Amino acid sequence: MQHRLTNLTLARRAIDYVGSVLHLGASNKAWDLISSGGRSALCVLASRSVSVSVPDGVIPDYVLEMAVKAQSAGCGNCGEQAAIAFVHLYRELSARPIDFMSRTHADHAFVVVGRPRNSQVQNYRSWGPGAVVCDPWDRQVYPANEIPMKMHGGGSFHPEAHARIG
Repeated sequence: MQHRLTNLTLARRAIDYVGSVLHLGASNKAWDLISSGGRSALCVLASRSVSVSVPDGVIPDYVLEMAVKAQSAGCGNCGEQAAIAFVHLYRELSARPIDFMSRTHADHAFVVVGRPRNSQVQNYRSWGPGAVVCDPWDRQVYPANEIPMKMHGGGSFHPEAHARIG
């Protein structure tokens, strides 16, 4: 239970951080589009059209590049927001293990904190009681066993891990 509480706290801190650095928000969330006067859509398109080189050695280059561009521009959809959370969890909050993940049939990215190495990526039920979903785009943090009730996109859950540290 202690690991779950710690992981929930770390995930909540990462989501708060993402919210504090992305002042325009996402291009695919109605409220962000309305509140930014449509600038979030232009911002996401513009930030995705440039390339930056930010090698780190631990964090995969493409995850770090997504995070740096989104944070610099102040906008990003689920992938960019998950990338910022992933980098923040690793660098500033020392969370381990962490996974940068997506749903293969729902076009949604998120981070998982605390998934054991011996668990099956495709089976969230094997992730154990300490695994926590950190979903900055949806501004939600919850134990992995609540994925069927809370994960954005509904339907069946088919995750894919793109990057893992720890």
